Amino acid sequence: MSLTILALLLLLSMNLVNGQFNNNSSVECPFRLSCSRNKNQIIEFPSKPVSKKFLISDIDCKLKHLVLSDPKNCLPSLFLTNNFSLFYPFRSDFSYNNITFFNCSSVGVHHLKSWDQRNPGVQDMLSCPIFATDSTESVVELDLLSCTRMFDKVLPVTASYYIRYNALSLSWSETTFPSQCLEYDQIHNKSKKNLTSIILVTTGE
Repeated sequence: MSLTILALLLLLSMNLVNGQFNNNSSVECPFRLSCSRNKNQIIEFPSKPVSKKFLISDIDCKLKHLVLSDPKNCLPSLFLTNNFSLFYPFRSDFSYNNITFFNCSSVGVHHLKSWDQRNPGVQDMLSCPIFATDSTESVVELDLLSCTRMFDKVLPVTASYYIRYNALSLSWSETTFPSQCLEYDQIHNKSKKNLTSIILVTTGE
């Protein structure tokens, strides 16, 4: 095969790759989001003093929905210094609720004695001593009598089904996140070692 043909093939492949990230040059994308559920992705939101990184646990581009999780399995501590506007341009799927935060650092155990802390995958109270509850939950039943109540915060999420299970259910619309910013992978990468870093360059209002 001649060098000229090889050069043309190389140029064509480069144009195809660039086209994946420039589907529409007139559309400004805060970031690119892969629609492949088999592709682990990290999404990074700007925050002070340091940005916040999350894993995309699940994504459905047809329903415009995704689920984020904290790599440190400590979502309650995130809301000590951040509001939900951190996740702009995404929005919550739930109505606003009153969430109460407790400091359980004095308890000194990995898990509380409540039924909630017996489930697999729950937060470790030694590495993440901040506990979040919904306004309808009992402090006694959750074994929080030895913890210190910190403050209440109104958030569009539930503590019992999402925050304590390290999950945030979010959605988007084409008014805030154009469909041209979505990448539909033709070849799904099933390797869990490959992480795609997504950096959000816009800030919440």
